[in-house]
Amino acid sequence: MHNGLRDDSDLIEFKVCNVSVTGCVFWITQANVLRVGFHRSDVVTDNISITDCDVIHLAQGWYYARFSLLAIISRPRRSLQKHSNYTIEDIRLEDHCAVVAINNSEAKIRNLVFRNIQMIEPSKWPSLINCAGIDTESGIWFENVRIGGKKVTSLEELSLIVTEQSQNVTID
Repeated sequence: MHNGLRDDSDLIEFKVCNVSVTGCVFWITQANVLRVGFHRSDVVTDNISITDCDVIHLAQGWYYARFSLLAIISRPRRSLQKHSNYTIEDIRLEDHCAVVAINNSEAKIRNLVFRNIQMIEPSKWPSLINCAGIDTESGIWFENVRIGGKKVTSLEELSLIVTEQSQNVTID
């Protein structure tokens, strides 16, 4: 993928499907590696993959939106955001970076997988999952996430805050 889309409007509604990003090096100066949603936009995404990539620098700014590999955000309202079938795997984080920042209590999320994520050291900022709409059968998985070579086995080790309304988040 070599194109970008950004709009600062509250009226954007779009669907993004079948996006694959492979073998890239990311040096981020303003935001996240992948940010989905903006203000009150209605976004539907499906079949998104980021594979075999290095994140070598992330800029500093407001956490839960910046500093993360994936951010799904929106201001609360009657959200029509639906996000399904994400695979984020074989990622090497060489800078302080949260893995995920989902701060959209009304979005619908299904089958979001983080696999083989390598972090040199713990993030300076916590990851966050704040979403009541996580699918009860195919939720959010973290498989083989490692910090400093050690496999993460708990939310605490990953510095992941999962709000009470967020269900079906698994670390394997």
